[in-house]
Amino acid sequence: MAAKMTQRQLAAKARLSPGAIALYELGQRSPNIDMLTNLARIFGVSTDYLLGQTEIKEPAEIRGKIAMDLDGLTVGSVLKLEKYKEFLLIQQQDLPEKR
Repeated sequence: MAAKMTQRQLAAKARLSPGAIALYELGQRSPNIDMLTNLARIFGVSTDYLLGQTEIKEPAEIRGKIAMDLDGLTVGSVLKLEKYKEFLLIQQQDLPEKR
C-alpha cells in the first residue's frame, strides 16, 4: 500500500515505535484489533482491505456497492436489512469508543 509515508511518520500517527511498524511490514508481528482499526483510519481504508479480504479500499466505496446490491430486492428483504442494521448499530454501542 503506497501512502507516501515513512515508517517514522506512520509510527508517530499510530503512536507506535518505528520498530513496531517495521515488524508489521516484515510480517513478524500483527497489530491487535484496536491498532488495525487505527491503521485503517490513518490510511483511509477499511480493515477488510488491510486484511486482504476485499479489493475495495474505502468505506464509502462499500456503501455505494451495498446500495447498488439492494436493487431487485423485495420490500420485505429491504425491511429485514433495515432491522439488521438497527441490530448492528446497537451492538456497536457496546464496543469501545474509537479515537
